Amino acid sequence: MKILLVDDERLVRICTESMLRELLGSSPDFAQASGAACAQEWINEHGAPDLCFVDYKMPLCNGVELIRKLRADCPDTKWVLMSGYDMTPEDQSLEIPADQVLSKPASLEELAEVLKYCGMMEGEGRW
Repeated sequence: MKILLVDDERLVRICTESMLRELLGSSPDFAQASGAACAQEWINEHGAPDLCFVDYKMPLCNGVELIRKLRADCPDTKWVLMSGYDMTPEDQSLEIPADQVLSKPASLEELAEVLKYCGMMEGEGRW
């Protein structure tokens, strides 16, 4: 399993990966990207991830735009949009192309539910 974490904040990527490792063990391959360009480069080099966590607010290209750009090339990828901000009415009116939306900071339990929902962990998610 390949998991890509896309966030412009390094500490968020590190913490999210650490929590995912606690839930999934060492078997997944984790990669981190600091923004849209890095994510696209990684996907071009390594292929589509099975699961991709994408920050909503990033410079140059927000998470919704990035998921829209990459979805066609990665049709089997499960997408999780993460946000540490309240979404504006304009944001809420957008059709969000993610499989799940997760508020930051996420708890271990919330990450587990997302993994279950996306079929990456045994059990059923509550969504």
